[in-house]
Parts: sequence; C-alpha cells; structure tokens
Amino acid sequence: MNLPRILLPALLLFTLSAPSPAALHAEPKPGRIELPKERMSTPQELAAKAEIVVAGSLEDDTKAYPTGRRVGSRPLIHYVQTFRIRSVLHGTAVSSGRLELLTDGFDPLPLPADPLNLSYTGPLVQGDYVCFLRRVPQTNLYYLAGGWQGLYPLQGTRVIALEKQGGFAAFGGMTLEELKVKLEQLQHP
Repeated sequence: MNLPRILLPALLLFTLSAPSPAALHAEPKPGRIELPKERMSTPQELAAKAEIVVAGSLEDDTKAYPTGRRVGSRPLIHYVQTFRIRSVLHGTAVSSGRLELLTDGFDPLPLPADPLNLSYTGPLVQGDYVCFLRRVPQTNLYYLAGGWQGLYPLQGTRVIALEKQGGFAAFGGMTLEELKVKLEQLQHP
C-alpha cells in the first residue's frame, strides 16, 4: 500500500474545502446581525451612548437583506443605506466621508398607525439628517442609537425632533452649531 498516494488526494481535498483565513474573520452578513431595541431615557443618555453624531444626507441606494426572523407574521428585513457625512458633531467619523447605515423593518411596510413603526424605522427616506450612531461590532456598519431617538431630520439649517417617535425636544429647533455646543455640554456638564 502506497500511503502518500492515499494521503495526497485527501490532503488536497481537505485544503480545498477548508475556509480561507479571510472567511474565518469575515464581517457578519447584514441579515444575520441582531439590532438592539434600546430606548434612551434622556438626551444626556443618547449623547453618551452615541459613538458618533453626524450631519449629512442619505443616498438613494437602499439594499434589503432578509433576516430569516419574523415579528408576528411579518418577515423582518435589514436595510443598508449610504450616509454621506457633511459634518461631525461628536466623535470621530470614518475618513471616507461616507458610512453604511443599518436599519430594520418590514416589506411591505406597516400602515402608519401600526405600533411596529415606533420600534422599527424601516428604510429611511432620502434626505438630510443628524444621526446619533453606534457601530455594529465587528463590522463597518452603524445603527441609530435608540432607533428613532437617534434620527433628527434637517429642515433648512434647523434640527427637527421627531417627538412622537421618541425624539428629544431638547434638540429640536437648533442649528448644527448649537447642537454641537449642546452635545459638548452634555458630555462635560
């Protein structure tokens, strides 16, 4: 019996079927990530838990990733959208000036009166926003700290607080410069 002739094909087969070192350390796929459903009690808590606070625009490039999970009878979908950063109000943002925002929701979207809308943002409408963000561990993705509480549309030069969705009135009506000062005050009372 010639042992090298038997071992060589077996070793070759094992080598070809083993995952690459890069695959062993690959980022989790967006559909497999579990987004936390956290609520912040105060503007101070939101500011403290956000790793970065940025102002910018959501681009129109939503990608959907089924999660394989359901909420009631609805399949849960993760959405990834590109956020173009114009201004960093707190923390250190990525050097490229863009980041990938991960949100979750349903397809089809629930009716506006459905209480699921308070917990799941779904894909966000293209536009200008201030976002309080946290990074998804082991990825290059970010998510809204506190869900809706971490999203503030910009109307002209003013921040709009989505109070019905849990946004903090303390941030509403401010300019970006005023918000930056307020965040500094909240971080260092």
